[in-house]
Amino acid sequence: MEGILEKFRQLTLGRLILFSLFSLAIAIALIFFLSGIVRDRAVQELARNDAQQTSKLVFQSLYSAMRKGWNKQDITETIGRLNETFPDLKINVYRGEVVARQFGEMSGEHAVVTGDTALRQALDSGQSALLFPNKDSIRYLYPVVASQECLRCHTQSHIGAVHGVIDITYPIQTLKVSLSGVINTIVAYTLAVMAVIFAILYLQLRYLKALLREIKSANEELKNFAYVASHDLKAPLRAISSLADWLSTDYADKFDDAGREHMRLLVNRVRRMDGLIDGILLYSRVGRVKETLVAVDLNRLVPEVIDSLAPPANITVTIENPLPTVMTEPTRIQQVFQNLLSNAIRYMDKPEGKIRINCSAEGRLWKFSITDNGPGIKQQHFGKIFQLFQTLAPRDRVESSGVGLALVKKIVEMYGGHVWVESTVGEGSTFFFTLPRTSATLIQTEGTQA
Repeated sequence: MEGILEKFRQLTLGRLILFSLFSLAIAIALIFFLSGIVRDRAVQELARNDAQQTSKLVFQSLYSAMRKGWNKQDITETIGRLNETFPDLKINVYRGEVVARQFGEMSGEHAVVTGDTALRQALDSGQSALLFPNKDSIRYLYPVVASQECLRCHTQSHIGAVHGVIDITYPIQTLKVSLSGVINTIVAYTLAVMAVIFAILYLQLRYLKALLREIKSANEELKNFAYVASHDLKAPLRAISSLADWLSTDYADKFDDAGREHMRLLVNRVRRMDGLIDGILLYSRVGRVKETLVAVDLNRLVPEVIDSLAPPANITVTIENPLPTVMTEPTRIQQVFQNLLSNAIRYMDKPEGKIRINCSAEGRLWKFSITDNGPGIKQQHFGKIFQLFQTLAPRDRVESSGVGLALVKKIVEMYGGHVWVESTVGEGSTFFFTLPRTSATLIQTEGTQA
């Protein structure tokens, strides 16, 4: 469990760093995105306000000419004076339909209005329009709408009619002096986003600290459980086993066949319970009790595992290609091969059993396989067999604790690998598992047969 805690701390730190970098990247992107939106909106508002004020000044300057029916000569002279006063502005004035009908059309005016959609919409709707013809300029269309006072001269008009549009275009850089407010807004957005990020990080750190406390508590409980299982639970089993052996020896002549069978079953049940406790202890030690990582030559370890299992004469175990040297805990990798090979041997149902061990390099992983020609496994049981205490054959027929494959899965996944099975009923099974190739080298040796 100490190893799990250390791994959790490393994983937590890594996640925090990744989360911080990810949050920072999002914050920067969000700041740029918001700054663009804020700038555009600020420029539009500044442009609209400035254009409205300028349009009102132009309207007041043109008012006397408008009272006379928007006479072209008077308007042209007024616009000329305005252009001299405001050299950056481009000012045009277009008359509405009601004014043109009463005072006559100006040459070329109709064509300009017809070819300009925005201008035509402003004359029809009486709504002002702020346009950006390009990135360097602003265009503002300011409709002149008839009021009661206008009807004194424009006798064919009515209140609310659009008498014309003042069209003003000028450079956008004239607004830059007012963008300090935009900068302040962007800074405010930046500070707000960073505050949210730090708040999230603080809450996550608090959550992780609480989670670490829970894991430490669970670690202590697991240690206590291991002590109870190894001492308090096994002590009665040893007493029962001793008593059963004593009865079987001293009262052998007193038991009939049924009694002897009952005693045999009793001894087997005691041994099975003892095996289950050992299996639970082994399972609980994975990740909790750490060994030093060393370079393990599987070309030496796997044959030793095969010899220790002592397969029957009718079962042949073959290592078909060179095995790598891997950085791992020797006991753990030994348990992986021991459980997979012992299962293949235990469940073999063919008169000539064949078990093959292979290994290949796939990217950054070693891919191992152990293939047998045994009874096979139905597909619906592929996931079940890797669960704790799960067996497919009755325990009275094939003695098994149901811990072996669960132990294999836990060890392989602890090293960042994956374990799975492929099988055809009646033909056999292949168990695959992967291990990282970190600090591993392939030792070129000939395949061996045990």
